[in-house]
Amino acid sequence: LVKIFGVYKVGWKHHKSGKSTSQVFIVMENLLFTAHRLEHPVARVFDLKGSSRNRFVKQAKQGDVQLDDNFLSYIQQSPLYLSE
Repeated sequence: LVKIFGVYKVGWKHHKSGKSTSQVFIVMENLLFTAHRLEHPVARVFDLKGSSRNRFVKQAKQGDVQLDDNFLSYIQQSPLYLSE
């Protein structure tokens, strides 16, 4: 779970066409900001969105952010065992 600091809508108007546009931004906590100081460094980082459409990094190197299908492939090779 992630801390959400705020949701902001920024709008602007194109000075030549007069067309108005807006964009919504979600500002969240960066959990990996101090990862380099951890006793056990982060081995893999996955950006999970819950989709498998275009969600695979073909030649991921150490330290690259991988996606949903990379995670599914990884847990097939190294299952995550959870207990209560």
